[in-house]
Amino acid sequence: MKTSGRRIGMGAVMLIFGLIPANLFAGTVWSTGFEGGLPTEAAASGNWRVVTSAPAAHSGTKGLDISGATTLVGDVLVFDLSSVGFADLALNFWVKVRDGLESGDGDSVQLEWSPNDGASWEPLTVFSGLAADDWFPNQFSLPSGAADNPNLNFRLVATLGTSGDRMTFDDFALSGTLVPEPLTIGLLTLGALIVSRRRRFS
Repeated sequence: MKTSGRRIGMGAVMLIFGLIPANLFAGTVWSTGFEGGLPTEAAASGNWRVVTSAPAAHSGTKGLDISGATTLVGDVLVFDLSSVGFADLALNFWVKVRDGLESGDGDSVQLEWSPNDGASWEPLTVFSGLAADDWFPNQFSLPSGAADNPNLNFRLVATLGTSGDRMTFDDFALSGTLVPEPLTIGLLTLGALIVSRRRRFS
């Protein structure tokens, strides 16, 4: 009889979670379209700048722009963020190559992430050897170390040779799944137990 009650309770929990829409816990952790300029959570060195022009904006009127020549160690832009309360993170943004990045000249813009406030960096992708083109989307699923992290950082490192090398970025969005708080889990469990008891005594 106890085993049967446990099965009913577990079934009720699964039923309750099954009735919750999958997108209920999905949300945006952070986003920027640079319409207010460089956001406060960003720090830039060198030639990184927010520009106002139709070619520089994927949406709105502004976009994040980088053009050469950069320093030998690269011009850096860092986003200092927090993903506390979120898991299953993904980073989305749009890119436009304004003038070609020649791989033979060492032109590149590298995207990296850090789980420890910039103490170490891990690569996500490198933009290099690209001809001038229209906007294209980028999406990266982040490792588990990025989840529920108060010290999550991203950075763009641009190494460009001449003023003819140029890229623009826009519409950054970090999304994830909201991790239910213990109170929420407790309420769902309580609901399952109530359903279980009603079934046992009916």
